[in-house]
Amino acid sequence: MQLNEIYPQLQRELTALQAEMAATESHGVLCARFCTQVRPDPAAWVHEVIGEQDPNNLQVRSSQETLAHLYLQTEQLFQDALEQFDLLLPDEAEALSVRMQALVDWCSGFLAGLALGGLQDTDSLDTELKEIMQDFIEITRMEVDVDSDEENEKAFTEIEEYVRVGVMTIGLALRPRPDAPTLH
Repeated sequence: MQLNEIYPQLQRELTALQAEMAATESHGVLCARFCTQVRPDPAAWVHEVIGEQDPNNLQVRSSQETLAHLYLQTEQLFQDALEQFDLLLPDEAEALSVRMQALVDWCSGFLAGLALGGLQDTDSLDTELKEIMQDFIEITRMEVDVDSDEENEKAFTEIEEYVRVGVMTIGLALRPRPDAPTLH
């Protein structure tokens, strides 16, 4: 199952569970964690996403399996092919307002995930990274109730690509290398 195929199933499952996060937000949090940590704890992330749930519930198990798959795919992209990185968002068949809300949620999750991943002091970051994060904050404030016309579709596509490249830039700048020496 490809990343773009996971969204509808995961969104249905998380909605049915009344989970703590939507699918897009959960992926934003996960990606931010991969930007700040070598290997974030998958169990902790799953718990953050679904919250306190009955582990014997079949819907919970299904969601955990889908989240585990999303985790592994995202981990692979961050390890091997960050240039192929993509956002977990609804496909183009969805209304523009739905896709825009999903992008807002994704960016909100990403910003929260940076903080959860240990990025507390942004003052020490270079100007480009600060600007990208400020732009992500502005994206979370976007008006999402827009008409689906050619101009708005084009603007959305450009914003989506900016976020994708921004995440790659942040990931390359912040991500600790697994082979880097550590100080004890």
